[in-house]
Amino acid sequence: MTGVSVTQASGEALVRAHGPALQRTAVMLTGQPAVAEALVAEVLQGAAGPRPPALEELRRRLVRAHRRSGRTGARDRLAVTDAPSDVGDLLHDLPPRQRAALVLHLTEDVPLGDAARTARVPERRVRRLVETVPELGEALRAVADRHARPDHEVVRALLDRLPTDATTVGRATPYPSSRLRHPRRWLAGATAVAVLGAGTVAALTWPQDPPETPGGGATPHLPPGTGPAPPDLVLDEEGDPPRSAEGLRLADILTIDYRHPRDPLDLSGFAGASGYARWGVLWCDLPAVDDDHLVVPELTLDLDGGPVVLACTGRTTTPSPTRLTALPIGLAGDVPVAWSGDLPGRGTATLAVYGETDPWSVTRRQGTQPEPPVADGSAAVTAADVVMQGWEGPVHARVVEVGHDSTLTVWAGSSAALGVVVDDVRLTDDGDLRARYLNPPPALWRTQDPSLREGRWVVGTPDQARTFPLPDALRPPPGERREVTVTAALSPPDATARWQVQVSDSTPRATPGPDLALRPGRAGDGAVDPGSGPEQIGGVRLAGSWQVPQDGVPHPVEAPAGDLTKLVVAAPGGTGEDVFDELGLGSVTLGGRATLFPTGSGIAEHLAWGLGPWQVTGAPGPGGPLPDDALTLRLPAVPGHPPAAVLAYLPVPYEDFDMSGAPLLPTSWRVGEPSPMGGHGTGGPSPVAVPERRPDGTFLLEGRHQGAGTTLEVTTRGRGRLRVLADGEPLTHLAPAHDGWWSTWTDAHVVSRVDVWTERSGVELVVEVEGWEEGFELAVLRW
Repeated sequence: MTGVSVTQASGEALVRAHGPALQRTAVMLTGQPAVAEALVAEVLQGAAGPRPPALEELRRRLVRAHRRSGRTGARDRLAVTDAPSDVGDLLHDLPPRQRAALVLHLTEDVPLGDAARTARVPERRVRRLVETVPELGEALRAVADRHARPDHEVVRALLDRLPTDATTVGRATPYPSSRLRHPRRWLAGATAVAVLGAGTVAALTWPQDPPETPGGGATPHLPPGTGPAPPDLVLDEEGDPPRSAEGLRLADILTIDYRHPRDPLDLSGFAGASGYARWGVLWCDLPAVDDDHLVVPELTLDLDGGPVVLACTGRTTTPSPTRLTALPIGLAGDVPVAWSGDLPGRGTATLAVYGETDPWSVTRRQGTQPEPPVADGSAAVTAADVVMQGWEGPVHARVVEVGHDSTLTVWAGSSAALGVVVDDVRLTDDGDLRARYLNPPPALWRTQDPSLREGRWVVGTPDQARTFPLPDALRPPPGERREVTVTAALSPPDATARWQVQVSDSTPRATPGPDLALRPGRAGDGAVDPGSGPEQIGGVRLAGSWQVPQDGVPHPVEAPAGDLTKLVVAAPGGTGEDVFDELGLGSVTLGGRATLFPTGSGIAEHLAWGLGPWQVTGAPGPGGPLPDDALTLRLPAVPGHPPAAVLAYLPVPYEDFDMSGAPLLPTSWRVGEPSPMGGHGTGGPSPVAVPERRPDGTFLLEGRHQGAGTTLEVTTRGRGRLRVLADGEPLTHLAPAHDGWWSTWTDAHVVSRVDVWTERSGVELVVEVEGWEEGFELAVLRW
C-alpha cells in the first residue's frame, strides 16, 4: 500500500507495539504476507492519533478491513459440504468472513459468538465448521508459522509502508468526452437471424478470433496485462462463473444491464486481493448470428492510469474465453465505462473478477500423459539433476550450450508451482516476486500474468506445457553459441511430481572436472586478495580461498586442514539472481550435509547474522551419497559464468583469538558512537528490562521478555563471552562455530546486540557470562 498518511510519532508507536501481532493475524486471514502487510498498514494508519486503540480493537478493525476487501456474494454461501476434503484446500476455499471468524475464535481465543458477529457471518455456520473440521485451528497457525518473520523485520516493513505524505491511490478519473464512444445498437431484424425458406430459421455462430498461444514469461503473444484463460474457465449449468479456475479464486461478480450502457459501475466491493493484480472475465448475452460486419462488444473501464478493455465472451455462444484481463487490486467506487462494438439492445453482461491464490496451495494431482521425449538436438533438466538441497527442497540445474533460436519448453505432468531460471534471469516471474520485497511500481498490475505467481509457473491442471523464449540478454548472435545454466525448483517440493524443462537447439556440458585447488595463505601474502576479507574476525581465521565458476552447479574443492564441520565460507565478490529466494544463494556441501549462504556479502555479515555452518541438512547430492569428507561448492549462475573467490574460514579457540586487532562485527559499535542498527525512536528496538545479576553470576530473562523480537544489548570492555541456556541447554545458533559461546571478539569498549530466540515456549532462559571483568552491562530490548 502506497500513499498512506500517518502521524509519525503515533504511527511508529502503534507499529512497534502491535504490528507483529497484527501481521500474524493478517497472514492467517489472507494467506499472503504482502497482502497481509498492506492490510495491517491500512489499519494502523487509520488508528494513528492521540488515543490509539487497544490490540483487541485493532484486530476487530483488521477483520472489518479484510471483510470489506474480500470475496462476497456467492462466495459467502459456501458450505462445508461444498469444500474440498483436504483442510488446506478448505481454508483456501472459505469465504473471507468465515475464515475471519475462525481466525478470531481458534487462534485469538475470541468467543465464537463475538467472532461471528465481528466477521458478520451466522454463528451456526462457524460452529458447524469448527465441529466438522477440528484441524482448522492448527492449519491456520501453520499458515502463520510458514510466513513468520522476526519482529524487527515486520516493524521495518510496516514503517516503510507508512510514509508521512498523503497521496491518492486507485481513484478513477472521469472519461474525457472524446473517449466516450456511443455503442452501435442493433436494428430491428437486421442480421439477427437468417431466414431460409418459409418459416425456417437457422441459428449460426458469432465470428470467432483464432485462439492465441501463450508465450514466454511475459506472454509475448498476448497484450500486456492479459494472460491465457484457464481451460476450466467455463460457466456451470446454471450460468454462474466457476468458483475457482487453475489456481484463481472467484472474488466477486457484477451484473451489467445493456439498457444502461453509460452508467458507471460500482466496484466498491472489488477492493483487495492476493498478488498484485486481479483478473477479469466478461460473459455477455450474445445472439447466435454469423455476420462478418458485426463487432464483438467490448467494455472499457476508465481506471487510474489508463483504460482497461474487456472483450465480451459468449455465455452459450462463441467467442469463448481465450484470455484474462488484468485489473488493479485497488478498485473502488464508481468507475466510468464505455461500450464499443455491436451491443445488443437487451440483455446483461456478467463481470467476474478472480484473485490469485498462494502458489504453494496448489492441490496435488497427477496427469496421465507420459513425459515428452527429448527431441534430437535438445537437452532437458529433470528431477534427477539435483545440484543443491534448498530450504524448500531440492534445486535442479544443468549447464547447456544454446543458439540464437533456442527456446525452453516447460512441461508439468503434475499440478505444481515451478520456478525456472536461466543464468540470473527468472523466466517464470512477471515482477511480483521482486515486488514482495521492494516497493512495486504503481502500474505493476498492467504487466501481470495470471499463471505466474511469486516467480513460479502455477499449474493446477496437469499435462500442460508452456514455451518460453530464451531471454534476450542471454541470446547469442545468429550463428554463435554460448553456455547458460537452466535451474528449476518446485514449491513446495514433491518427490512424486513429474516435470521437465526441455531446451531446444542445445547440447549439455560435461560434468565438472577435477577438484578446485585451495589457495592457502592469509590476506596480504599475495595468495588471497587483501581487500577480499580480513585475516581474522568474529572468532574465525582465514584459511585460504577457491576460484569457483559462477555456473550454478556444484564443484568439488580441495578441503583446508581443520574441522570442516565448523567451516564458514563467504563469496564477497559473487553475484547472483536478485530475486530474494534460495535460487540466488550459494551452497557448500560436506558429505550429506549442506549450508546455504548469500553471495556478495562478506564474512563479517555471515558471522553477525548467524549464517554459520551446517544449519541446513540436505539429502545426498547428485550421483548418490558423498564421502563424509567430500567438500563441494556451488555459486548461483551469472551470464558468462566467471569465477569468483570463495573465502574459507575456520574457528580459532577462544583462548587463542587475538582480540586486540580484530575488526568489529556489524552488530558491535564503539561506546559513544551512534548505533548503526537504530534505536528507540529511530526504527530500532526499545529497552524493556535490565536484568539483575543473580548470586551465581547469571542473568534470568523473564518469560514476558522472551519470544521473537527479543534482543540482548551488552556493553563490554575487555575479553569475555556469554551463552544463553534454554532449560539448561545452550542455544548454539548464537555462535555455531563455538558451540553457542557468543563474544564481541574484541577487547575494545563496545556496545553489541545479539538476537535471542528459541522455537520452544515456556522455557527458562538464563544468560551465563565469562570474563569482561573490566566492564559488563546487560539490557533486554524488544522490536
